[in-house]
Amino acid sequence: MTIPLCLLLSSAYGPRTMLASLCGSLYILAYNEGGGARGHWFVRNAQNAVGYAVANAGTTLVACTSWSRIGWIFLKL
Repeated sequence: MTIPLCLLLSSAYGPRTMLASLCGSLYILAYNEGGGARGHWFVRNAQNAVGYAVANAGTTLVACTSWSRIGWIFLKL
């Protein structure tokens, strides 16, 4: 339920932000449901590093997007 909502909100910021959101969602599925949290310490730490990189990429893309591109959609809500 939350993955489509996350992709919908991130699509307002552009395709690169939507891709970062999709990668983050797939990462969460791999880590939690795929057994990454129960894996070997190296695999677990590597997945955590990827998770931090995806989160930082997404927030950087959101911070660098101008309000004129997004519009004032979220401020009207």
